[in-house]
Amino acid sequence: MPTTHFAKLGIDASLLTALLKEGIDTPTPVQREAIPALLQGMHTLLSARTGSGKTLAYLLPILETIRKAGFVSGPTALIIAPNKELARQIVAVARRFKPSEKPLRVALLEGGGDTAQETDRLKEAQLIVATPGRLLKYLDSDTLRLHRLRYLVLDEADTLFDDRFEQRLLAHIAPRLGKRCALVIVSATLTPKVNRFAKTLKPLRRVVSDSFGTLPEGLRIKLYAVRKDKKIALLQHLFEQDTLRKALLFVSKRSDAEALIDGLKKDAIRTVLLHGKSDSNERKRILEAFKRSKIDLLIATDLASRGLDIEDLEDVICFDMPRQRRALLHRIGRTARAEKQGCAHLFCAPEEKAALSLYYGYIAAQTRGVVPDGFAPKQTRYIFEVKKSDARRKSRTKKRDDTPKRYGKKRKRTKRDR
Repeated sequence: MPTTHFAKLGIDASLLTALLKEGIDTPTPVQREAIPALLQGMHTLLSARTGSGKTLAYLLPILETIRKAGFVSGPTALIIAPNKELARQIVAVARRFKPSEKPLRVALLEGGGDTAQETDRLKEAQLIVATPGRLLKYLDSDTLRLHRLRYLVLDEADTLFDDRFEQRLLAHIAPRLGKRCALVIVSATLTPKVNRFAKTLKPLRRVVSDSFGTLPEGLRIKLYAVRKDKKIALLQHLFEQDTLRKALLFVSKRSDAEALIDGLKKDAIRTVLLHGKSDSNERKRILEAFKRSKIDLLIATDLASRGLDIEDLEDVICFDMPRQRRALLHRIGRTARAEKQGCAHLFCAPEEKAALSLYYGYIAAQTRGVVPDGFAPKQTRYIFEVKKSDARRKSRTKKRDDTPKRYGKKRKRTKRDR
């Protein structure tokens, strides 16, 4: 049976049964490499594109370790996620794939959570999933003991490190860890900060399944040349023509999202906004309604582009062009997951050509330019001409667009210069 591939990696039959129930019988490349290393307790850097199975790659070894220990009380693993959506997703996956013989005790620590309930669950939790701010609160109050941890996982480490979390990690968390604790760094993109931190871990197992910017084979990208003041009208047109029926739309700013909501009020499109200030219950309700197709268009700020996992999502819309390549990759990475088909619709106005040029070379092979009648600007060549210039630039570029520039000190002039 194909499932023996997981068995050969060291996964117990009870976990294999849970995998089969979910229709998973063969490990992905990243899982084949990561699972044995993590079962051996090695520090691991895990990097692969979205939808490649990174979450199960570290959760299966954690669940296997909990099973082998006899489901004893006390945390075996602590997983840190940058936002509530991803934290909840991890908890849901862990419960879906847990060994069947005994219950898995999980504590979810998130902003806005009930402190009394969280404290009670921490007493017997085998797995803790936390957002950074909430975790530090418990560490400051000394109610969380980490000396018995076997795994510390930093999921979406590039986002965590953007908020200087690596400094707090070293100051508040690392001194509390035992010698047997393996540190697992998980990220779809390898930023300089992530790489620098990984180099401090020795020995380190690097599991890099895909090169930076690799797109899923099932992803199609439509790049629309559209006037900035016609974007809302184009969006309405695509729904009217049944090109779109259900979609996740991303904008950079909350103010732009609210303006879009106002522009769609008179339309029949069922639209809801998900942003960083939505409370826990509201976020959960919105995502459930969207998954059940009670919402046609879910508008989200970039905060939601990390960690959102919506099954069978076929269409993603970039209403504006982000200024970083990795932001775009995380947006469009919400579709075409797990080898399925999907389409990303990019609305690009002439004013956004500079942003497009930052990453066009990485999406060109799967991108088709579209000039929609009645919505396009007079000059539309900018979505086609960028191909040649950016392809040449990509072949010469050694640094990534999100790598900080380094400038040497200016040399003082001497008598010889005069």
